[in-house]
Amino acid sequence: MARPGGFCLGSRIRSVAFLAAAVLCAAPAARAAEPDLRVGAGLDVIHKRGAVVAAVTYQPVSFYAWDNDNFGVGLTYRFGGPKGFSVNTGGIAVYRTDGVIGTHLNFLGRLSYCGEKLCASFAHVSHGKIFGFEERSANSGLNLLYLEYRLR
Repeated sequence: MARPGGFCLGSRIRSVAFLAAAVLCAAPAARAAEPDLRVGAGLDVIHKRGAVVAAVTYQPVSFYAWDNDNFGVGLTYRFGGPKGFSVNTGGIAVYRTDGVIGTHLNFLGRLSYCGEKLCASFAHVSHGKIFGFEERSANSGLNLLYLEYRLR
């Protein structure tokens, strides 16, 4: 069923979420006093169980690669500091859709615990089907558990 204007409500909301994340990340108050550059690797632990993922984060931008041929670039706002617990929320643009990630624009949430040099992180990527967006698109989502090493 075609929707008016060629856009669905979910796409509009995700676009607004991306824009809000961009504004938050660009705001001077959102910038960390020190740059946070991390590289890491891990696995999907639920829907693509065992799929290897590589991650590079230069706060507020994150790059994820998985399945040897797919990747995403995310923009998030961090709640918390560079050490201890932090929560990041925002959006991610995904290169290819499939049976797990059904749309190109998705939500990205990450929970991390960081020491001086090492971080343990869990990230979830999905487009919000539980909220009624894009109900006919695949939306199992990625559930990534990974370790990161802080370079800065």
